[in-house]
Amino acid sequence: MADNLKRLDGWKAIAAHFRRNRSTVIRWAEAGDFPVHRVGGRAGASVWAFAHELDAWLAKGDPTLHIDLAESIEPAVVPETTRRDWRPWMIGATCAILLFGGMAATLLLSPSPTKQSIATQALPSNPAVADLYLQARDDWSTRTPARLSKAMVGFGEVISRDPGFALAYSGLADVYIAKHDYAAMPDALAFSKADAAARAALAIDSDNADANRVLGFTDYWSRHDIRSARDHFSRSLRVQPSSAQTHFWFGSTLCDTGAYDESLRELRSARLQDPGSKVIEMYYAWALWLRGPGDPGLAELEDIADHGAPNLTHKLLASIFLSKGDIVAFLDQNEHLARLLEDAEASAYVMAERAAYRRSGNAGLLDLVVKRPPPVDLAGSNSDDLSATLLSLERRRNQLLAILTRASAEGEHWPTWRPDQARYAMWRGDRQVTDRLDRLIANRSN
Repeated sequence: MADNLKRLDGWKAIAAHFRRNRSTVIRWAEAGDFPVHRVGGRAGASVWAFAHELDAWLAKGDPTLHIDLAESIEPAVVPETTRRDWRPWMIGATCAILLFGGMAATLLLSPSPTKQSIATQALPSNPAVADLYLQARDDWSTRTPARLSKAMVGFGEVISRDPGFALAYSGLADVYIAKHDYAAMPDALAFSKADAAARAALAIDSDNADANRVLGFTDYWSRHDIRSARDHFSRSLRVQPSSAQTHFWFGSTLCDTGAYDESLRELRSARLQDPGSKVIEMYYAWALWLRGPGDPGLAELEDIADHGAPNLTHKLLASIFLSKGDIVAFLDQNEHLARLLEDAEASAYVMAERAAYRRSGNAGLLDLVVKRPPPVDLAGSNSDDLSATLLSLERRRNQLLAILTRASAEGEHWPTWRPDQARYAMWRGDRQVTDRLDRLIANRSN
């Protein structure tokens, strides 16, 4: 029988498929739309399931299946004296997880997970629970939608069996961040759940480095609170000064604020701790290019792209070529990105862009972008930024000024626009245009 039609007979076989115990999968079946079949359709009869249906259920999730973590955990009321001796009945069914599936573009990548966090706190004394935790960490490290869903279930099971184990909560927080980046979990949902799980970890262990790292991430990327983010990243690094992932997240956050020199220091530290990581090399080269002037980092990004780069490399390269006014190279990188993502909508859009550009040059591409903005996974998905570049190349001042005025009023941030670029330099002496551009370029570091 083909693997995708593999049949699992009985609760024991179904439980083994998830590496969980029999009572857990029975509970799932009772609580939600679990794809289990009963002989003759009768309650109490023998059960069976198809492996591919179970995997699809796990990847997409069921909002009715699990209690919401953010609602079930109240970190502020965790008693100091019971940090490692909680009982499951004290917080109820806290294996509370909402599973969401679906492949998305890789927008924010992470290096390989550090093993240091495991060393800072003893694993659960129960070997089976310890193994569940380690397996969940392994599942998380793959960053694939299906394995991330398994990691969420795994961490939830650890929490239900050892509610005082802080690393299970911070592990769950890491999964929510990864779900946002790799499996299309919406920003508000992913960040709120990551925040809740991380705070639950800190209520048990105030020195939990993983939880502080997650809060540094959510403080900035969900609230743009760089001061609080700095504080949490710094706390994390005091406990784990050689954590590649924390240096990486801190560096990429600082890069977004425009604090490029400080960002590069953190990214150098990340490279030192995780040599050979293409993701870290990619962000380091990107920070170099954003700092400028000229094109430092461009050659490195092109080299990474030629040697099995993360998908995001092509999006960054597309943005660079757009900034240089090289529309053909911009479209080449977007086409490569759409192909890697296996995204039919994005591929069709790039074909439409090419046709519009061949037909009428910059004006034709601009007309398409105004009528139908690019999909979010492609470079240029901020259609104001893309339109402004095309308008600059066409020297259409009044339309450019209108877009800059609107984007500035809406608080947009355009870090790829630099004063040393031709698309900016052509407006020197025009204070109305350059003032608005300066406002859009201005960093967020204060």
